[in-house]
Amino acid sequence: MPIRTISQQIGDSGQQLVEQWFNHPRWVARNQSHDFGIDLEVELADGLEDSKQAMTGKLIKVQIKTHGMVKHNSSHVAYKIPRSLLHYADAFRIPVILAVVCRKTKRVWWLWLQEWSMLNEDALARTPESEKIAAHIPVEQTLQRDLDTKLPEVAIGSPTNAKILALRNLLEAASGWNDHILSEGIAKLFGTIGGNNRDWTLRKVTDKLLEMGESAPLWEAQQTWPVMSGLIETGGNSFTQAQVLRLVQRGDTYSRTGFNGLSRLYDVWPEETAALGLPQAFDKAGLGTVAWYCAMRERFPGKRDRIFAFELLRADQQLLEYGGYRLVRDDELGYFVTTKFPYRGESILLDCLTMSDDG
Repeated sequence: MPIRTISQQIGDSGQQLVEQWFNHPRWVARNQSHDFGIDLEVELADGLEDSKQAMTGKLIKVQIKTHGMVKHNSSHVAYKIPRSLLHYADAFRIPVILAVVCRKTKRVWWLWLQEWSMLNEDALARTPESEKIAAHIPVEQTLQRDLDTKLPEVAIGSPTNAKILALRNLLEAASGWNDHILSEGIAKLFGTIGGNNRDWTLRKVTDKLLEMGESAPLWEAQQTWPVMSGLIETGGNSFTQAQVLRLVQRGDTYSRTGFNGLSRLYDVWPEETAALGLPQAFDKAGLGTVAWYCAMRERFPGKRDRIFAFELLRADQQLLEYGGYRLVRDDELGYFVTTKFPYRGESILLDCLTMSDDG
């Protein structure tokens, strides 16, 4: 005869308890007939007269984890979340919550998984090999308390973090990165918001460049430029040395698009960029030509874009040496820079460098 295990009994009782709580004037619960990581779908409702409900189309997906006893202290429930569940939740464009059920006390704690992932990106990145991640759920954050308050707000998308997640999703959707105006506008918003969102956006740009490989055509790599430009315009003053290195470096060479971002940083945020110690950092990373460029930008401050390149064509020859590289001024250099600059920008200067006598 079929056997119903203790584990199944516990799981079924937890799901029944969660459904009971969502048997509520503001909610309608629907079982998921095929459970592939989501146990329940709940829809926010508006209460009408005669106990009727008007459906709103605002949904939350629920994953239920039931335990005989859930331990907690006075401030939080420490719960280990499978990383696979976090990845799955992040793929949704509607909220996914984890419901942790204590069978003994009948309490149900909840955690909005996409928000938690966003707020703990650094911790997740530091432990890529771990299959489970410890999360702290506030002990007061229960279905019993929040069915009328916080959970409707999550479903509607009114919390600040819901707006940020929506912008992230929109940025990714705009990226084939072909909708330049939209992409740049969202990136500027993230630059203004700052914090994890600025880091996330820069990481997305850099990851996309890395995916293209070291020999990606410039026209293809430049698809990322609107996002990078928008981010630099509003948030470039908070870039770190490590972020700039990752943006520019590709093994023992450099990305021209990443280099254009570096150039833009010096244009828009010259003092902040100069404070990062980039000449020494790129020299240490084995990119002597990029180190030379950074040194020149800091040696000739206040010059930008094409003006900077042509300033070098008039500069004292001794000032054009750094780190074993030098730019030799002559008529051929002037012609080369003039004709190639429209296609390669300031990176054309790196193509013209030679080793100095003591290099």
